[in-house]
Amino acid sequence: MMLRWTAEVPDEIRVYGPDSFCGIVLKDAGVPRPDRQLLADKKDKRFDKVSPERVQEVDGDVIFVSAYGDKAAQQQSQVTAGPLWTKLGAVQAGQVYTVDDETWMTGIGVTAANKILDDLTAHLKA
Repeated sequence: MMLRWTAEVPDEIRVYGPDSFCGIVLKDAGVPRPDRQLLADKKDKRFDKVSPERVQEVDGDVIFVSAYGDKAAQQQSQVTAGPLWTKLGAVQAGQVYTVDDETWMTGIGVTAANKILDDLTAHLKA
């Protein structure tokens, strides 16, 4: 699961799907995605949005998170300190990893893809 907080809309969390840059890299790397993140019922499969009150919808075996800017990082901190977040299976299993927003979201190129693969190697030890 790939989640991102942005300063544009502080009351939403973006859930990145299969047509996003990081989603393409995850697919090419063979990382399975939960149904919620496949966005099968959406026309735009780059990302979807979920409110902090519905954060339970974004659970997975592993969650990667990033924030775009200081205001977004503050919102991320509030959500991840809350009781709904701590109930997520990935959180309870210690499988939540903060990744570099510039790499995963705005890098969009070979160098960024390789850095995402490095993150996957570091965090998804089989």
